[in-house]
Amino acid sequence: MSTTTSGYDLVVDILSGKFRVSTGQLSPDVTLAALEMDSLALVEFALTLTDRVGVRFTGEEVGADITLADLGAAVEERLGGSEEPRP
Repeated sequence: MSTTTSGYDLVVDILSGKFRVSTGQLSPDVTLAALEMDSLALVEFALTLTDRVGVRFTGEEVGADITLADLGAAVEERLGGSEEPRP
């Protein structure tokens, strides 16, 4: 059994942990806009994601209209499958 965290799982972990979004609101097709994240929250999310992944994400890349699935895929693409996200 693999202990690898998927990009989507990491996004959900950040949103439910740091941003206290109910896991009931989180699904792959939900956008950050649907979670009512304002521009400051999006920048903070991008910084948190950068810190956890170790690869830079900007506020522009983490836009309000991106779905959690697409964001998770972007995380996995950045990691290239070769690294585990930081705890």
